[in-house]
Amino acid sequence: STSSSTSSSSEQHRTTSRTRLELTLAGSPLTASSLQFASGGRSLVVAFPHGLRVIDAISGRTLHGLNRYWADCFSVAPDGQQFAAPSGDKEDVELWDVETMKCVGKLEGHSDPVCCIAYSPDGRVVATGSLDDTVRLWRAADSKPLLRMHSPDICGGNPLCFTYSGTHLLAASMDDDRNIGLWRWNLPDMRLQAELGEGQKSSKDQAGASESADDVPDLPTSRLQLWPEGQGQPHDADADADEIVTCFSPDGKHLSVACDDEIHLFRIEASAADCSATLVITVPCENCHLARFSPDSRRLALVERNTVEIRDTVSGALCFTLRGHHKFIRAITFSPDGRQ
Repeated sequence: STSSSTSSSSEQHRTTSRTRLELTLAGSPLTASSLQFASGGRSLVVAFPHGLRVIDAISGRTLHGLNRYWADCFSVAPDGQQFAAPSGDKEDVELWDVETMKCVGKLEGHSDPVCCIAYSPDGRVVATGSLDDTVRLWRAADSKPLLRMHSPDICGGNPLCFTYSGTHLLAASMDDDRNIGLWRWNLPDMRLQAELGEGQKSSKDQAGASESADDVPDLPTSRLQLWPEGQGQPHDADADADEIVTCFSPDGKHLSVACDDEIHLFRIEASAADCSATLVITVPCENCHLARFSPDSRRLALVERNTVEIRDTVSGALCFTLRGHHKFIRAITFSPDGRQ
């Protein structure tokens, strides 16, 4: 058993090394700025300067490529078969089939660049956040606009998330007084809205009229402060919203906030009528610039320059540290099974 484990570990190390070596173009290494697994872990969607690549997760061979895409904020659907990424003009978002690399939809309506994207837990709804201070919801099946919400000053990192039940959409943000909190939207029954049109059409669709993204209703926005007033929220008073590193867990039940050389982990609780956030643990983490949860939300990977700390999300305890990079780490992700 020990010998088998050692052999498996060595094989994983060799695979990782080989993949890294093959990510070169014209003799120069490509700097990945974001990456996510797709197709059940068989491939990786990777953002490079000025483009996207779909890469075989074992060999590192490029399967498909898209040029001139501003893609740091792309998102892979929960089933791993589709991803959404801003198009060349940055204000629209295109939906792509991972296997065929065909564009299957386009989300048009934002007036400024899109900075964050999230799929609903069932993959039927796409949320997009933009520098135009709005978040919009779209039906993934046919790109139909559903709702629009006001959302200024969204934080950096991975700031947009549906709760696990799909009843709420959350966006980490910083208000005018530089307090970090959550924009919170209590969603209508998104499943019904998502199903409308997959087997039937609305009266407007039947009449042959196209629906503009500006014709959709505005959803009321409420604010949820992460630190209650008077508790002395710890963050750099000079930091901009996009300098605060935030990350939601895949199940929508946790939020990590990196600021002032600390990681603050919040538990998100949502019901059909309400949503709340409770500070669970705070741990030191100097110069954290990236954070990602494992698929089961039990581990949190924190990137500090060229090392990665893996911490337990219940106790905050350090599980282990990953070393080996010689330069600044710019992207990190977990495999779908959480083992890599």
